[in-house]
Amino acid sequence: MLEALARAREVVDAHLPQSPAVQGSQRWVDRRRALAVDLALEFAQAALVDEALDTRALAERMEALLHTTHEVAPGFGLDRAAGCVLEGLAGEGTESPAH
Repeated sequence: MLEALARAREVVDAHLPQSPAVQGSQRWVDRRRALAVDLALEFAQAALVDEALDTRALAERMEALLHTTHEVAPGFGLDRAAGCVLEGLAGEGTESPAH
């Protein structure tokens, strides 16, 4: 599975538009979508590879993914979700489990 994720990230990187883009332009949207895919793949790799998973690092990756996805899909509360992750990071995960 890790090999497939690594190959998928290579494909995304190879197709990521490299030239600068004006925010809101189609090129900008394409870059942000590709970045969101890359962040999701990176999140999956980290979750599978790290035996002693650093939960803070995982939360930071999730916040980046939520924030980037919000930029191309506003209106679904992803910015609020990213904010909640940041609040949790500021409190260093002091929240008790829901179970």
